[in-house]
Amino acid sequence: MPDRIEIDDIFRFWPRPGPPPDPASWVFSNLELSQAARVQVARTNIAMAKAMLTAQLQALETMTQVLDAMG
Repeated sequence: MPDRIEIDDIFRFWPRPGPPPDPASWVFSNLELSQAARVQVARTNIAMAKAMLTAQLQALETMTQVLDAMG
């Protein structure tokens, strides 16, 4: 199992439209993992996506404040 799951790997298997049917299979759908391991993979993927989105939101809020200050 890799040390890091890339955000692109999460969305690569995301069927459109709608959410993935099984979040634990986003990256490791072809590997035989125990249920506990699959749940941990899903939790890791979600935590990483949440961290990325939080950082992007903070950056957008900062840009909005700068634009507001500019008039």
